[in-house]
Amino acid sequence: MFTRFQRFYNSIKVVADVVGIAAAFALAYVTRFSVFPWDSIPSPDDTLATLGLALVIFPLVFKQSNLYTTNRLRSHVGEVFEVFKATVLGTLVLVAVSYFVRERYSRGTLALFSAYTFVVIAFVRLISRAIFNELRRRGFNVKTILVVGAGSLGQRVVDTIHAHRELGFKVVGLLSRHPAKVGTIVHGIPVLGVFRAIDAVLDETRVDQVVLA
Repeated sequence: MFTRFQRFYNSIKVVADVVGIAAAFALAYVTRFSVFPWDSIPSPDDTLATLGLALVIFPLVFKQSNLYTTNRLRSHVGEVFEVFKATVLGTLVLVAVSYFVRERYSRGTLALFSAYTFVVIAFVRLISRAIFNELRRRGFNVKTILVVGAGSLGQRVVDTIHAHRELGFKVVGLLSRHPAKVGTIVHGIPVLGVFRAIDAVLDETRVDQVVLA
């Protein structure tokens, strides 16, 4: 279920990026030749070919830059910085490819396109992160965690996860080295077994991630 949802979410991100890239290109074209009209306008064929290259190159570069990989712990600033790096790389690849396969396209348009793409994609990513953070706070799209360790460090892990519900993690159990703790409740989380019982616990409990504490 979770894997299917993740694939669906990633496909939505790809579609949103393609739409954003197309919008950024159209806005760059209008800005360049309406606001700064001192240059010959490229032919429709050249414009459509460059747009087509952009719609192929940028999603591929974003994929290689892990922008379609789930990273709940990445900060908002980190997300924007990754988008910036991927946009710069995508622009360089677009310029290089268009140089070899067609006549050189308007540099002013490409520069504006790069800036608009960064702004549009970063804005879309931040909005989507805010929406999904709120959904995770409400218990949607949550990953379950088993914490190996019920001591002070394990309890700190539990407290941190409880304090950041927007990350979408839920601790379903703890493992302890002390048999006497099995069956007790630590910070609201049940101790399901001892360390050596981890295989049995994983067989009986739905766990997405294991954290060693």
